[in-house]
Amino acid sequence: MWLFMLSAALAGTPTDAVHTRDDFEIMQPEELYQNFLRFFEPSAVAVEERLSDDTWHCGTGLVMAIKAHWESFDPAQREHMTQYIAPWKEDLSDPVIANPPPPPSMAPTETCFDAFPNKRPNWAGDGENRIITEHFSVEWDGDAISETRAQQWADALELSWEVEFDELGWRKPGGHTQYLTLAYIADFDYAGAVTSVENCGGSSIPFMIAGKGSFAQGTWFMDMASHELNHTSQFSYGYGHEFYFWEATATWIEEYIYPSHNSWAQYIVGYSQAPHLAINKSSQQDQEIFYHMYGMAILLFYIDEYVGGPDFVEELWRYSSNNGTQYDLWIGEVLEEKGEDWGELYDHFIATNAVMDYEEQAYFTAVNRADSVKSFPASGGNSSNDKPEGYGQNYIRIKTGSATSEAPDLQVNFDGADNVEWSVQLVGELDDSIADIVKMDVVEGSGESVLRNFGDYDLVWMVVSPLTTKTKAYNYEWTMDTFEAEPLDPIDTGSGGSVDGEVGGCACDAAQPLRKAHWVALLLVGLFPLMRRQRGS
Repeated sequence: MWLFMLSAALAGTPTDAVHTRDDFEIMQPEELYQNFLRFFEPSAVAVEERLSDDTWHCGTGLVMAIKAHWESFDPAQREHMTQYIAPWKEDLSDPVIANPPPPPSMAPTETCFDAFPNKRPNWAGDGENRIITEHFSVEWDGDAISETRAQQWADALELSWEVEFDELGWRKPGGHTQYLTLAYIADFDYAGAVTSVENCGGSSIPFMIAGKGSFAQGTWFMDMASHELNHTSQFSYGYGHEFYFWEATATWIEEYIYPSHNSWAQYIVGYSQAPHLAINKSSQQDQEIFYHMYGMAILLFYIDEYVGGPDFVEELWRYSSNNGTQYDLWIGEVLEEKGEDWGELYDHFIATNAVMDYEEQAYFTAVNRADSVKSFPASGGNSSNDKPEGYGQNYIRIKTGSATSEAPDLQVNFDGADNVEWSVQLVGELDDSIADIVKMDVVEGSGESVLRNFGDYDLVWMVVSPLTTKTKAYNYEWTMDTFEAEPLDPIDTGSGGSVDGEVGGCACDAAQPLRKAHWVALLLVGLFPLMRRQRGS
């Protein structure tokens, strides 16, 4: 089983080849084999189809998919891929016969591939050059990289180990008391890294392979170290979470190791450019979905900042280790099992994304707008390519300059498919933050809401999302107009006073304390990790 940490989608791949959890089983083996060649033997494919050699590439689940369809490949393809994926076997499906050595009496001094040389991948070379640290063996052959750069990567890996395992409490890689973790720098010109596991000495041992192009410039290789190390830990929790959640988590955690780098920000774009996609979509073929997997790190940032902090994120992975399933844990169910109200949390999550109301807001790319409203009356809908899929979102921006003293209020009517539940919210933005949220009561696809004095806001957003795990897209229509609503009847507060009644049901007051309460708890139990995580502005 493999995870690839890369930053660009597979070049030359048809963008209409959409693959999700629902149609994963019908993925064509020939597509998988071509993507195998793109990563391992780029010279075997046309130049225009090769991975770029100056960006960070990834294909999460590629080898997982290959294994799932192993019997569909012809014998020559199976033999060829086995030479790279598991060169110690005659066929990838062959079992590994373990012959574990006695446990060491002191700190490990070798990798599992030193103990079992026949299992060393042929593309991992001999490791003639080595830097041994407390937890890693950083290896390379020839002049693939300078010793200085290799040492910097070793330092980055050790720092990542300290933060992720000693401070944040993630599980350490399998076999870490017996073996050093191999971190090999391969003679690949492009920037890319692979984390995999293999049965070595009776244990499932992770290792990393990074192309030398990863070290060509800047500090990217440091962030890559933290990302890949998180993958080595994820294997220790089993295989329950869906594919996207592996990459989203490893992208999010980069902030804790190198908070001044903000390298994760370039991946948030994957969500912001396509918020209409189902949040759990995964694909190695479709470029838009591919980026979206990494962009869903935004969900981890939300859970971190608004729900339970970094400790709670690790708890979500701990939950998967007791589940026993493979790549099918729906995050909504997981959060419900952890005591959260998924419906409330999800509504506030997508409202937050309308204005990117996060601590480092400047690094979160604004969401693409499905529509904009500048004058009234207005009408619209969505039946185009970006209509929202299950738990995907559309964002409609509403300018507030048309509000007048004669027509200060905004009336919105919604009509959507009646075979699905809908979340429809009006979000008032003020000073780049959420000022109010009005949640529409949608019954059998229809509803209406009023936002009073909408001219008081800088902008108003209409956020639309079908509430289903189905990945199909759903149509809807809306109308808007300004008017002057009837005066609100006062509501007795029971303490001798009264407040104006609400029209539309503002959910903001219920949502915002969620953030404060959880962060108070986080500060009490997780102060030390937060001291390292000094986010820049």
